[in-house]
Amino acid sequence: MTDVSFGINVKGEQGQFDFFKLVFQNYPGVMLIIDPDSGIIIEANDAAESFYGYDREQIIGMDICNINRFQKSDAELRLKAALAGVGMSNMRHYTSDGTEKNVKVFLAPLEIAGKLLLHAIIFEAGEGNGEFESEIISNRKYLHMALHDDLTELPNKRFFKMKVEEEILKASVGGSGFALVFLDLDNFKYINDTLGHVTGDKMLSLIGSKLKHSVRGADFAARFGGDEFAIVLPGEQKREEAEEIAQRIKKSIEDIMEIEGQKLQVSCSYGISIYPADGEGFVELLRAADKEMYNWKQSVEEHQEDIYSDFIVKKEDEEN
Repeated sequence: MTDVSFGINVKGEQGQFDFFKLVFQNYPGVMLIIDPDSGIIIEANDAAESFYGYDREQIIGMDICNINRFQKSDAELRLKAALAGVGMSNMRHYTSDGTEKNVKVFLAPLEIAGKLLLHAIIFEAGEGNGEFESEIISNRKYLHMALHDDLTELPNKRFFKMKVEEEILKASVGGSGFALVFLDLDNFKYINDTLGHVTGDKMLSLIGSKLKHSVRGADFAARFGGDEFAIVLPGEQKREEAEEIAQRIKKSIEDIMEIEGQKLQVSCSYGISIYPADGEGFVELLRAADKEMYNWKQSVEEHQEDIYSDFIVKKEDEEN
């Protein structure tokens, strides 16, 4: 799908851009993108194929009049009027076998490559516009919940995997690369065991907020699960540059937090993988970053053990 910015102005907002694409591709209802100048459908989602009985390849390039059976001049006027803002209307649509369906159509302007187009969401008609509006809201909420973590409001593992696969596709076509950072909180179980899960959850929520504010605009941070987080750094092909960004994120996470009057601090470890040097698929990249993070943890723990051993030996010598 071509780069899309939905609504009046979300240019440069990577999260909203990604969200629109995921809504379009995974939305359970019918979605179309229409050229208002020609009335030609230029994109359709999977639900549109099922609803109208055409293959996606047949829908793309089809005149919207084949579906709503309006006169061409009437259809053009309606489409142009929809460019002025979001609108809803009742109409009849026709499937591939000629079946007539009463539908409610939600239209909103969007921009692709500098050209204004129309984004259409189509539902079989219920009772009244209130039901239609609530159905749209309900579906958008459902999709948001399916792709985000409740506690931190960060994208979840599913959304992160989609993002990595999208970056792999972009990089393979454009000959570029990106970095993946896998991050794990050190000894977080100790926080939960000693201070309780409520405090632990509040700490995770604060760390989610820190991540949102410490990544760059195009970066994509997610909660991978438990005390694990992951970040995509688009366009970063040099390990040194990715390392610099990861260190900044680490420092932000390790700053002192205040939770219910207590000043708390947690350290974290991370690993980095670079596409395509460390892998050409999601699993390979994740495994490479996870391995580097594990090696880091091991070296830190061994260093701490050496310091502790030296301290014990020194103490015993002093006592003797």
